[in-house]
Amino acid sequence: VLMLFGVVLALFGPAIGRFADHSETKRLPIVLGCILGSCSFLVFFFVEGVPAVTLAVLLLGISNCLVLSAQSAFVLKQDVTQQFGEGKAMGVFRSSSRIGQMLGPVIFAGLIVSVDIEHSVMLFGLGYFVTAILFWWLSAKSECPLPEPISKEAV
Repeated sequence: VLMLFGVVLALFGPAIGRFADHSETKRLPIVLGCILGSCSFLVFFFVEGVPAVTLAVLLLGISNCLVLSAQSAFVLKQDVTQQFGEGKAMGVFRSSSRIGQMLGPVIFAGLIVSVDIEHSVMLFGLGYFVTAILFWWLSAKSECPLPEPISKEAV
């Protein structure tokens, strides 16, 4: 079952990457990937055993294909990236990604210690879903900038 993750990346990665590349907005593949990632944890609430693990690994593989191919492009399109410089912005992005990759297992382990493993998996999935929705909501401003406020002189 663990080999399935690599197979999904190899088979579906190029096609999903092209979808993300051709997507007008990079937010959509990122949010779809995050929702699939959260579903990979929530699947254990509905299915048990090897089928649950298999479905979770499939969903995580597809999620990775969507998110990883769109994240860097999304970061590079931000106004703050242009102001800060692409190299520095990508450095900050990569560093924050590494911190997140470290904190995820620590948070998950903390949940398992505080609650049983079944509820921890569900809570982690719900947290992942909430962060996907927060990203969708908070990043909307970057794609649809707010109009400039009307100055007193213009009135």
